[in-house]
Amino acid sequence: MRTVFRPVALLPLVLTAAGLLSLTLPAGSPGSLPNRLSGPLQANRFADSTALYLPGDLEATIWAESAMLFRPTSIDVDARGRVWVAEAAGNRPEGDGTTDGRITILTDGNGDGRADNQTIFAQDARLVRPLGVSVLGRNVYVSNAPDLLMYVDENGDDRPERAETVLTGFGGKNQRNGVHRMVAGPAGNYYVSVGDAVPYTITDRDGWTVQAGTMTDKQPGSDGRNWVGGLSLRIKPNGSGLKVMADGFHNSQAVVVDSYGNLWQADTDEKTHVSHINWVLEGGKAGFYAAGNRSANPVAMPGVMPTGEAIPNSSSTALLMNEDEKLGLPYRGTLLCADARQHRIVAYKPEIRGAGYQLVANELVSGTGSNGDVNAVFEPVAMSIGPEGAIYVASWHEAGAKSVGRIYRIAPKGRTLRNPQIDLRNTAGQLAALTNPAPQIRMLGFNALKQQGDEVVEALMPMVSSLNAYHRSRAVFLLAQLGPEGQFEVERLLKSPEAQTRIVALRALRSITPENSKANPALTPSQQVLLPLLGNLSVDQSVAVRREVCVALRDMPYADCRRILANLVQGYDGQDAYYLTALSEAADGKEEALFADLRPSFAADPAEWDARTANLVWALHTASALSLLRKRAEADQLPIDARRQAVSAIVAMQTPASQKVLAELTRGSDKVLAASATEAISTRKAKPQAATPTTPATTATPPSTTDKPDPTAMSPRDLLASKYGTYAERSKAVLELARTTDGARQLLDLIAENRLSNAMLRIAGPALLKHSSTAIRQQAAPYFEPKPASSATVTDSTKVATPKSAQRMSSGKPAAEPESTAVAVRKPVLPAPDSNKTTVAGNSDRRLVKSDIADIAELTGNAVTGQLLFKANCSRCHVYNQKGVDVGPELTNVQRQLDKAGLIESIVYPNASITPGYESWLISTTTGQTYYGFIASETAQALVVKGVTGQKHTIPVSAVSNRRRFANSLMPSVQTMKLSQQQIADITAYLLKL
Repeated sequence: MRTVFRPVALLPLVLTAAGLLSLTLPAGSPGSLPNRLSGPLQANRFADSTALYLPGDLEATIWAESAMLFRPTSIDVDARGRVWVAEAAGNRPEGDGTTDGRITILTDGNGDGRADNQTIFAQDARLVRPLGVSVLGRNVYVSNAPDLLMYVDENGDDRPERAETVLTGFGGKNQRNGVHRMVAGPAGNYYVSVGDAVPYTITDRDGWTVQAGTMTDKQPGSDGRNWVGGLSLRIKPNGSGLKVMADGFHNSQAVVVDSYGNLWQADTDEKTHVSHINWVLEGGKAGFYAAGNRSANPVAMPGVMPTGEAIPNSSSTALLMNEDEKLGLPYRGTLLCADARQHRIVAYKPEIRGAGYQLVANELVSGTGSNGDVNAVFEPVAMSIGPEGAIYVASWHEAGAKSVGRIYRIAPKGRTLRNPQIDLRNTAGQLAALTNPAPQIRMLGFNALKQQGDEVVEALMPMVSSLNAYHRSRAVFLLAQLGPEGQFEVERLLKSPEAQTRIVALRALRSITPENSKANPALTPSQQVLLPLLGNLSVDQSVAVRREVCVALRDMPYADCRRILANLVQGYDGQDAYYLTALSEAADGKEEALFADLRPSFAADPAEWDARTANLVWALHTASALSLLRKRAEADQLPIDARRQAVSAIVAMQTPASQKVLAELTRGSDKVLAASATEAISTRKAKPQAATPTTPATTATPPSTTDKPDPTAMSPRDLLASKYGTYAERSKAVLELARTTDGARQLLDLIAENRLSNAMLRIAGPALLKHSSTAIRQQAAPYFEPKPASSATVTDSTKVATPKSAQRMSSGKPAAEPESTAVAVRKPVLPAPDSNKTTVAGNSDRRLVKSDIADIAELTGNAVTGQLLFKANCSRCHVYNQKGVDVGPELTNVQRQLDKAGLIESIVYPNASITPGYESWLISTTTGQTYYGFIASETAQALVVKGVTGQKHTIPVSAVSNRRRFANSLMPSVQTMKLSQQQIADITAYLLKL
């Protein structure tokens, strides 16, 4: 990424006059469009005498209903205009008698505006309450806690060939506060919301963990942070790069990301039936978790975002951002929110207000007439935009034992919206997909264009000057991922005269910038390149642009961003609550240093501080400001709100000294102050981001008995890591984890942490050693020893390598005896290596002995075929001739190191001679994380572990609690790759051709 600073006049950005004018308009909404939607609502009546009420220029039709669907929980519309429906488990009258949850495809085959065909795509016992379905090409993502699943339809026959677990560990198993629908963002990432069924631990494909709990029961994840309550998450398409965008929600039932990169969410408290619709500040806190318990109202503490739109007697179930004019210009730029409890859909017009947004509400669809009659059947639970621009709404109504499911279609009255032909085979079709109304279609265009790389930069540039601000933004996010030429164009837009364009450009550059974290604070090389750009933008005239700079500084060391942070503080006007929250994020972990720099500019007497100074000190709440804040709290000449703010800052410190001061204030003679201190303490007993993490073995404050979690609502991993659950529940959790690769990794982590009892180890052993994943079998082998086979048969059964005193086996299941999580796993007991034979699975699937190495060497290899085999089997871990992934040893010069027979032997016997530096290790840390892979480098201060996907993790040496070296190579065996002798010869010929 090049850093270029040029005057605006020199930027060769080609714009029409109209395009230049549009760049100067506010782009948080369509600019000149009215905030009010058109006219009063008018009745749309249906054959069953029910009605919906909409603006006069829109109409609603029933597109599908029971018996095609009964319990819809989520919908999506694919590129062909077909509606995919996720249905909860339960009886289906007029059905086939099955009760499992399912994913179905509904089609309007004759074009009459009503579904006439149903295809069952997947029916799965795991789908009890699937809260989300997202169709992205041939990958279908389904959210059903504890898993985010991906069904893959490789041949397009509407039947999945396989199902994978993208993420697992979510709390709220099969409940409404589990993991919700995944949506696409403009930079090619996915976003998903999670409810507050804590505690839970989520692990991505790279082993990166996110842990969520309550204020009194929390653990830091791989990022070094303690997250609380419901979360908003971001994930890369390959299941890696897990990042928390915000926390502290109740049940965040839906998130949506607009083309500017803004994150919006709908949060519902199921106890008080209050919903909150928010613009989400990256890294922000909703504030609904204080004192370890859920709170009906957000607690006004440092770092907590402004409340947003609060709706009583509500259940906000789905969000949608309509960025297209297909419904009509008044509806472009509207945030649609489905409310099942109020039988309606509300359209919000976001309006930029300082560093945040204000939402202006208009009722779009209502089930309640002007006479008060309610269409009870209309309980909207899900929405999706079709590729033609219509809005599809799923409704699920329970009438006693009867379930009524419907899908409504909202379209412009008097105009026919036709499904476009999506052609991704050429650039023009891909660009058309990128401008489609439906985000799932836009993602297909984005991915196809990205595959072309910098060859499409020129074709994309006209879209940068589009009159449609949403189209411009999508082009900018894509340009950043098209190599140096595209990134150069994006950097130039940081000088755009329009603030929203500058924000999008910065977000686009950040989307390709690997970032540090609280656990690994050193700046990445890309962040170091980004710093000068952030410095320029830290004095931007737009407070919203400066807010984005604040977010980018969150985990940066103070020495690297001191001047930038000073500029950002200088730009605070003393009033903008969103900007103050962003400043507190930017100062996170460096509050004391920043306060020391600011202190000389403050009045000596804290009673004389102006509102700006008081707000800054409150946001920083440093221990060194304790005496000043106490003096301000005790200043009876100040308004009570100013004194309460000082008390609030003292509560947020969470130090022994601050707690002593609070206790003294509650006992003081000033009754008003004493009452304020007592109230503040009761609403906040712990700081959201504790400075000192607690390890699994030394949790500071155990959960109270009143907060004892329900084992049936816990994820399998968290159930096994806890002290809860019966023997049967824990056994089931072991087998459930062992069923998938991601779950098996979590099981191995628990074993490495010595957190499984003997009984659970006996159940885990056979499942792990017979796992379909070679890597899992390799990682599990050191913890177990094989059970000798009988002379009659060969068996894969195993026994746990535990001390003799623990080796009590029953003839059936292990006895249901009390478990001890303190049982130590014995050091690895490895089977004796058999160096004389291995298996090569080919057409004959026969045994290969040492003498057959020579037979393979005598075969004539085909280098062209070998190149294809290498790409399919080896390039995911090896680089050859500048192609492949840098995980294992580079093979470009392998012919200088090994002759033909030696190379064949290294393929057939990967464990015989492991290249130095590529031994596999399991590293455990004091905070409970485990990392599996190679040790790429090690110093006296830190070691760098390269994971099996190539991602590097920097771990301070002081944080390493244990390290184990494995005797087995990470390279899969030839039988796993199903390579015949001829195929080995072909790969060898390709590798030796240079």
